[in-house]
Amino acid sequence: MCIRDRFERAVELDPGFAAAHAALASAHGRMVAFGYVPASRGGPPARESVARALEIDPDNADALMGRAIIEWQDGDVRRARRTLDRVLELYPSHADAHASLGRLYASQGYESRALEQFERAAELDPLSADIAAQLVTALADVGRDRESLEQAANLLELHPDFEPAAGVLSQALRRVGRIDEAVETLRQALRRDPRSIFTAEALAWTLLQTGREDEALAQIEEAAALTPDDFPIQGTRSLMLRGQARFAEALAAAREVVRLAPENAGPRGLLADALLAVGDTAGANAQLDTALALGYDASDVFVSDDVIDALLDAGRAEDAVDYSRRVLEQRPGSVFEQGRHARLLFEASPWAEHGPEAALTAFEEARRLSPREDHLLERYGRTLRELGRTDESLATFEALAADQPGAAEAHTLLGWEHLVGQRDLEAAEAAFRRALALDPARHAALWGLSRI
Repeated sequence: MCIRDRFERAVELDPGFAAAHAALASAHGRMVAFGYVPASRGGPPARESVARALEIDPDNADALMGRAIIEWQDGDVRRARRTLDRVLELYPSHADAHASLGRLYASQGYESRALEQFERAAELDPLSADIAAQLVTALADVGRDRESLEQAANLLELHPDFEPAAGVLSQALRRVGRIDEAVETLRQALRRDPRSIFTAEALAWTLLQTGREDEALAQIEEAAALTPDDFPIQGTRSLMLRGQARFAEALAAAREVVRLAPENAGPRGLLADALLAVGDTAGANAQLDTALALGYDASDVFVSDDVIDALLDAGRAEDAVDYSRRVLEQRPGSVFEQGRHARLLFEASPWAEHGPEAALTAFEEARRLSPREDHLLERYGRTLRELGRTDESLATFEALAADQPGAAEAHTLLGWEHLVGQRDLEAAEAAFRRALALDPARHAALWGLSRI
């Protein structure tokens, strides 16, 4: 009997027990979050359980937290924030509510506010490994890398069995230039638990991002052999194989992902791109037709990327825009989705019925929701540059770097804007060197310096 079944039994025994309904909603949400069931199947009962819990007890903290998560997943960030504010109004010492509010602020580009919430959460619950891990990232986001590293080291020492701890410490080590130690930290964790998918994938991506492509692929191959039924690992394996031009093997791996997750649209997009890489356009279009029929599953915000990218690669620009619009309809308040859709409108404009002005209108709508969200600003600035509006694009990337002084990505983007958009080599070099001071292994910054 899984934990969800136990909560269902509790609800049967006492239908008026609000806490049981709230716990059942959380169990359904976790089943979706970890990929055991698609959102189309796990989402409705989660919503129903939250609604029932709040009907019984409108001030139940767990039920309100569940509602905030659902609102956030729906992309309605403002409503989610109001719900979290309500939790903290009722229960000011609710550590998880502070942490959730911190994640929400971070997702919208408000790093200082996010850090305040994570520090308060850690103060209220100093033994929570999950909150401690989030505090590590929050400290790094505001440029406090040394404190972030100390926090990460303490996390692994206090919670050696917490699966993400090694990955958190590895990232902190990378940020201060200790690359070999970052890799070794993950290797040690994997020796302790060879079947840890989380650690295996973290090690593979770390190796890849530090230029060790063959080692990265070998690591993923080993993890895939240990967990042959884990479709995300098989998907990562397919991408890495394709990156090394091993197209036939990448295609076989993509077929395996579809076999393991036949109801998910994302794997169909992955397979379509793998088929295009070997020249099978008809097969790719058949997979994309199936993906469109399956529709968008909100359980994974990134699953639509695979489908949209494959549609564009197949020359189906209007279908890509339509699919993106369908995603946005399900997540109308999501700044991330708004920005992604706006950029897609621009990229598809040469082959679609609309022009680039439609993209700028969509960007302005997104910026009204959140003027500081980093993904949005990056896409907006790049679009302005490609339209020749370089004064505006420079201002966008300067604002991003100023708002996130501890983010290597922000300085890297500013460096490329100086290099490509402004032709200011001195300013570009300064920005790239700042990015590398924050993350010595950042390839885009190294590449930018080599161009200079």
